[in-house]
Amino acid sequence: MKKLTLVLSSFALLAILSLLITEFTGYAVVDITCNKSLQMTYYYSPRCTHCRKMGPIIDDLISQGCNITKINVEDYYELALNNEVYNIPTLVIGEERLIGEFNLAQVKDLIDKHYPNN
Repeated sequence: MKKLTLVLSSFALLAILSLLITEFTGYAVVDITCNKSLQMTYYYSPRCTHCRKMGPIIDDLISQGCNITKINVEDYYELALNNEVYNIPTLVIGEERLIGEFNLAQVKDLIDKHYPNN
């Protein structure tokens, strides 16, 4: 009985730590494997508060090997409009988009859902 209590307590502690890490840092521990052939485009503005929050997430994805092109809409406004990007931040993955603030889990879900062989 003591071993079961210890195991359950350990799982509860891990769950609480994971929630605290996510709440304080905005990050969840998510393993994303990106295939270089999967092209993603991230539209942002350096003056956008939400974009600044998403910047570390995008940089983390790039460091994990994801092929992400970052486009500053202030410099490439017409390119954003031509690609029907009207809100920022926007992450485009194929024909799918994440608009506004998002997290790594949402990116992983979108990649896994639409690109299962990635």
